Amino acid sequence: MKVDLRIPKKFVIYQKWSVFSNFDNEVDHNVASWIQGKNYCAEFTASNFHGLVWWNDELGYWCVEIWQDRVYISSYMAERLEDRIQEIWATYGFL
Repeated sequence: MKVDLRIPKKFVIYQKWSVFSNFDNEVDHNVASWIQGKNYCAEFTASNFHGLVWWNDELGYWCVEIWQDRVYISSYMAERLEDRIQEIWATYGFL
C-alpha cells in the first residue's frame, strides 16, 4: 500500500548487505531480522530504482522508500516484505 511516510532521520543504513536485490531475487531474511525493531534500514537494490527498507514498530509494518535518480518518489508499507517487493516491481519495473 502506498503511504505518506518517510524513514526516520535517526535510522542508519545497514552496511553489510542489502535486504533484497534483483541480482538474486530473494529477500535476505537474516538482514530483515537484524534490522527489525532497530534504528536501521537496509537497501533494496534494482537497476532502475533504489529502495530503503525499515521496520516501523509503531505501525507493525515493513516500510520502503523508493528513489529514482536520487529523487524521492514514494513510500510503501506491508505486513510481509515479499508482498511489498512485488507491488514495487509492478509499479517501477523489475530491471
